[in-house]
Amino acid sequence: MDIRVLKNEDIIQLLALSTEMYKSINNLVNDFGAINTVIHEINTQQDFTAVGLFDVDKLVGFTKGYYFSKKIFHFSGIYVIMKNTKFTKDLIDFSLNLVKEKGYSAWTAKASNSNISSILQTKYNAQVDYTQLIKEFD
Repeated sequence: MDIRVLKNEDIIQLLALSTEMYKSINNLVNDFGAINTVIHEINTQQDFTAVGLFDVDKLVGFTKGYYFSKKIFHFSGIYVIMKNTKFTKDLIDFSLNLVKEKGYSAWTAKASNSNISSILQTKYNAQVDYTQLIKEFD
């Protein structure tokens, strides 16, 4: 497994895996909405950064995020196809070290995935700040 900052040529794999991530969180999300969300982040968010976990040349996990405020980096997505592996922690460690090296003093994460939320709380001592709720109309 290889971990590195994503490049322009990785965008197609990032969009495909991001779509998978968003659909795993909420089955109401369609491909267009998921792809548009990532493209919007890339084009509009300051210091957008994406890190990939690769199995040979295939993207199997990623973190993505951007400058939030007051030197806080916001992880808008953390996703790994293989659950609960050492590689998930390696990817998160790499990403946290990268944003720390960029000069950020804190981070937040959108952790709608219960597996990622559990890892961030138990391994990194992150605290829940708010909860996002969802309800389909009757």
